[in-house]
Amino acid sequence: MTIHLTPAMLRYGAAHAVRWRSPVVEYSGYLADESVFDLIRAGVQDVAMRRGITAPVYVCHSLGCFVGLDAASREPGASVIAINMPASPWHGFRRACVTAARMTQIAATRGIAEANHYRDSWIYFGRAAVDDHARQRLNQIEGQTNCYRTPRRRDTALFLKSVMLEHWRKGPHRPRVLVLQGDCDPIAPARDGVALQNRLPNSSLVTIGGAHVLPVTHPRDVVREIEGFLSRN
Repeated sequence: MTIHLTPAMLRYGAAHAVRWRSPVVEYSGYLADESVFDLIRAGVQDVAMRRGITAPVYVCHSLGCFVGLDAASREPGASVIAINMPASPWHGFRRACVTAARMTQIAATRGIAEANHYRDSWIYFGRAAVDDHARQRLNQIEGQTNCYRTPRRRDTALFLKSVMLEHWRKGPHRPRVLVLQGDCDPIAPARDGVALQNRLPNSSLVTIGGAHVLPVTHPRDVVREIEGFLSRN
C-alpha cells in the first residue's frame, strides 16, 4: 500500500504525516490499473486523515469491487467505496461483449481508430456518438490513465477471481459500503446499483451523472460523495 503526502499531511506537519498511515487500499477493475484513481487519490486520503480514520477504506472500481468487498469482510471496521460495480461479473462481461461486437463492425467499415473512439466514448461518456468535444476530452483522458487497451493476463485473472468471489463465503465482518453508479453506465447500469444495495447489508447507493469511469470523468463528485459517506459513518 503506497502512502502519498496529501494537502492535509502538509497542513498538519511532517511529524503528524509520519505517525499517520493511510488506510486507503485501491483495487482497479478489468482493463484498468491504479491510474484510474489518480484524480481522486489525494482527495480521498485527505478526507481519511481529516476524519481520523484508521480502519481500512477500500476504494474499488468495477470488477475490483468484488475483491475489495471480500478483503473488507475480513477487517473489523472497514469501509468499501464500490464505484461502477456490476451486479455480477457475468453481467458486465455480457455487456462488454456487446460493445466488442459493435467495435468489430465499426473497425470493418471505418477502421480501427474509429472503433477505439466508439469504445472510449461508450465507456467514458455512455454514448456512441463521438463529436469534436468528446474527441478532445478522450485525448485528455488518454494522457491521464492507462485504461482500456488490450486485455492482459491480470485482467483474465481478475475476471475469474471476481466470478469466484461473487459466491465465495465472506469473512465475519460486514463492512459499510458506498455504491457509486453512473446513470448512463453501459457496463454497470444504475439498476445494478439497486440490486447491489438490496444484496449488501449496511450499504448506501448514490447515482452520479456519468458512465463507467467516474473517478476519471467526475472526480470531484466522487470525492464529495466519499467524504459525505465517511463523515456519516
